[in-house]
Amino acid sequence: MCDPCNVDLVSPEARPAVPFHAQKMEVIGRLSSAIIHDLNNLLTVIQLNAALLEGGGFEADEVAEIAQKISQASQRASDLTRKVLSFARSKASEPQTFEIGELFRGMVRLLEPLVSKRAQIDMRPGDLPCRVLGDRSAIELAVLNLVLNAAESMADGGRVTLSCEPRRRDDADYVLIRVVDQGNGIPEEDRARLFEPFFTKKATGTGLGLSIVANIAAEHRGIVDFESTVGVGTEFRLWLPAAPAEPGVAPVPIPVVDAPLSGTILLVEDDPGIRALSRQLLTNAGMTVVEAANGPEALAAFDQHRDEVRVLFTDLVLPGTMSGRDLAVALLERSPQLAVLYTSGFSSAWNDATFFNENNFLPKPFHPAELRQAVRRVLSLRAS
Repeated sequence: MCDPCNVDLVSPEARPAVPFHAQKMEVIGRLSSAIIHDLNNLLTVIQLNAALLEGGGFEADEVAEIAQKISQASQRASDLTRKVLSFARSKASEPQTFEIGELFRGMVRLLEPLVSKRAQIDMRPGDLPCRVLGDRSAIELAVLNLVLNAAESMADGGRVTLSCEPRRRDDADYVLIRVVDQGNGIPEEDRARLFEPFFTKKATGTGLGLSIVANIAAEHRGIVDFESTVGVGTEFRLWLPAAPAEPGVAPVPIPVVDAPLSGTILLVEDDPGIRALSRQLLTNAGMTVVEAANGPEALAAFDQHRDEVRVLFTDLVLPGTMSGRDLAVALLERSPQLAVLYTSGFSSAWNDATFFNENNFLPKPFHPAELRQAVRRVLSLRAS
């Protein structure tokens, strides 16, 4: 490859800022076709296997095998949509210390749609600690942009290698993130303008991808550079200042307990199919279920079972004027010790972080074990 082309981005004021939300929308737009393709494949697996079951004539072990295929495909679809929604709702945040290797592993579901059709992703988190202090969602955004650029540079397919390692540079400790592709390389005449906003040679590109990486590097007082050889490929390097080592003992993981539940739960869900399945799952888990389809029905049901109901499990979006949050506020006024668990398929549900959090919110779609664990969690939090 050619000599490194360095772009020193220590001064954020020297570059035009791109709003964080616009940066995310740029990445989501570029991912959308691959994500839709992946979801359609998974839905096809589910639909075809369901059609087989409807036809009948299978032995018990064959039914179990088909059901397992449906479960695996639905879980993959759930993981993908959940990761996309989580990425979409993430906002610029206060700096935190985190491990880049762990960030890589968390990005797998967003990167998988690129595999097989356009590129193979070779992820190498490394064995040595790669801790940085920064905005986690912004750095994830930068890495996604670099991987997308790498994948798009290989019209005939190839391998994208994503790795990280601790390195020294300019007498300082850095974490080096490498994104290496086997694409066409960058022509000499384009290299000086590569990080300019809106500069692109692609028919459908916006030219914001590398500009976003440049801004994020600048905001973290980092450096981005690259090496490229036409016909061979390109290596982008994102240098981020390493976080100081943190003394102390790592916390011991708490084992997940899936013991039977007990008590009465008020289930509020307007979709009859989801309500019926949730009722069955909760009943199988050991709970007595009182159900309602909307806010007024839930208020009436609660009044009939006030001394029994321990948990409210409600969708946030309900028909009529009363939302799930409104319902919870009304019931907590009547019974302050009531445990509340919310659910929704909308990413906007997380907009009010003072009201919803990872302890009292269960995103749709959810697995039976996740429902049981979420109910147990809100009950334990209310009891503590």
